Amino acid sequence: MMDDALPLKDIHLPPEPSFWPLAPGWWLLLPALAVGVPLIIGGLRWWLPRLRRMRRRRDRSRQWFATMTATEDPLRRLQMALELARRCALDDDPRTARLHGADWLALLVDDRQNEEERTVWVDRLASLPFQKSTSPAEADALIDLLRNRVLRGFG
Repeated sequence: MMDDALPLKDIHLPPEPSFWPLAPGWWLLLPALAVGVPLIIGGLRWWLPRLRRMRRRRDRSRQWFATMTATEDPLRRLQMALELARRCALDDDPRTARLHGADWLALLVDDRQNEEERTVWVDRLASLPFQKSTSPAEADALIDLLRNRVLRGFG
């Protein structure tokens, strides 16, 4: 060896970073994910059906307005309202396709009314197909009943 050479030694590298134990930031992130992900999933499962219901209600409101402004004849408007109510009921619950007669009419009548009022409304709706004309006041009352039921939904 030469006397004027620098005394160099081997270069020692630090050890490779290990996978375990985790850094403190990871320890904070893991519980946050364990709690946060189920909360987000649960919130979406709660919120999305309500969003769909709001959209459906908005679309029905638009359909209702278009249907009611299509004609001025009260009997025709009432028939169109009944057709729209049937479509909306089938959209909400396909089992309503099996309902006919008094069962279908009872579904249309607002279930918050007492039994006597329900019977009166069902009788008025049942006699509707056999009428050649109806008074505008009676048609408007039946249309309001159907509008409330369609916009509230059948499901």
